[in-house]
Amino acid sequence: SMSDVRQAAVRVVVRVRPFIDIEEKECKNVVKVEDDAILKVCDVNRGGKQDDLKTWKTFGFDRVYSQTSTQEQVYFGSVKTVIDNFLEGFNATVFAYGQTSSGKTFTMTGNPDDQKMKGMTPRAVEQIFEEIRKDVEESNAKYVLTVSFLEIYNEKVRDLLSDNQEKTGLKVRQERTGGFFIPQLSKHLVTDASRVHELIRQGNERRSVAATKQNVISSRSHSILSIYLERASPSEDDLVSVISSKLNLVDLAGSERFQDQSSERQRESANINLSLNTLGNVVSALTTVRKDGKKQFVPYRESALTKLLHDSLGGNAHTLMIANVNPCDRNVSESLSTMQYATRAKKIQNKARKNLNPKDALIQKLREEIEILKVELRDRDSQIEQLKAEGKRGSAGSRRRYKKKNRGVGHKSLPANKKRGFFASLFSCCSAGVEDIELETIPAKK
Repeated sequence: SMSDVRQAAVRVVVRVRPFIDIEEKECKNVVKVEDDAILKVCDVNRGGKQDDLKTWKTFGFDRVYSQTSTQEQVYFGSVKTVIDNFLEGFNATVFAYGQTSSGKTFTMTGNPDDQKMKGMTPRAVEQIFEEIRKDVEESNAKYVLTVSFLEIYNEKVRDLLSDNQEKTGLKVRQERTGGFFIPQLSKHLVTDASRVHELIRQGNERRSVAATKQNVISSRSHSILSIYLERASPSEDDLVSVISSKLNLVDLAGSERFQDQSSERQRESANINLSLNTLGNVVSALTTVRKDGKKQFVPYRESALTKLLHDSLGGNAHTLMIANVNPCDRNVSESLSTMQYATRAKKIQNKARKNLNPKDALIQKLREEIEILKVELRDRDSQIEQLKAEGKRGSAGSRRRYKKKNRGVGHKSLPANKKRGFFASLFSCCSAGVEDIELETIPAKK
């Protein structure tokens, strides 16, 4: 049914972070928010003048959050609906994009122990378990939730929740349906929000420890926290209906290009740029219409990141991109690059489908067909009743007319002077087709 399939454009919101520490003294603010949906950027490198707004570039998005926006405003303004979709059985993704120090990790994680400062991920986890608690009380549904947490660094995938931390470079395989998965990725059963927070903390610690060994900061890698949900609920005819969905919460590496010339940093930077460039190419391919009307080739397979975000971009998912912007004049070229990227992403169309268990999907389809047939049968029954009613009225009238016309036909059709035998008399009456004639016996010739 149509409620189980939705055309869903990728929703894009922008968040501008406030100045930090000494930036206020050292930097000029080149970003201005208007009307909750418009962002203006002054490109000081290309003739933009701070005091002349006409020279500022204008960008429009689903929502723009200013320097003073709170975590709560961003969550309830844009993220909560994505989580609602996930709980309904649709795949969903929230990902933060932007240069290093633009506020991605603050937006996604924040300070999980602080009620005001906690980010989108801890808030999403709390909403999920709160909604599940209410649903179980009302509907007697059963839930199974599992969690996985991975990092992509230098194009290698590492399971942050595995006990074997030496194992990197997990293989990403393609499913028959076209999506991608990691066979060796561990999934952990969770029954409450605190267990999920504990797993995230454990994963983040491993992420930063590994990063210290390699002398890099954690923002040089991408991380994907996935929550898998299965909901089984009793339905009609003692059947159990099962929906399953997946939520990806993604913190991408910084999008800037590094000028550092050390060979390690160059390779790392090239790999980060490879996955983000591929992500850019995927976004571009999904939003480009070819002249011959054919579908553009989408290079999902060219990086681990784009393989794993396959469904989130142009696939079966509701997707929200939070583009994070640093307001300093010295970062203006990176901010403009983020805006252009986000503007393209806004044009991507996903087709989100409710993920019913294949057996349930068939049952659902058959139920819908049965309902259609029931309606058709009701219509047919009423037509038959109508025809019967009309037929009774019509046949009663014609019988009366027939009797009147043929009254006494048995006597009149036999001339009085002819004497017939009994069988001849009977035959003539029958051939007249009249039911209620009294038979007159005509004596046979002697």
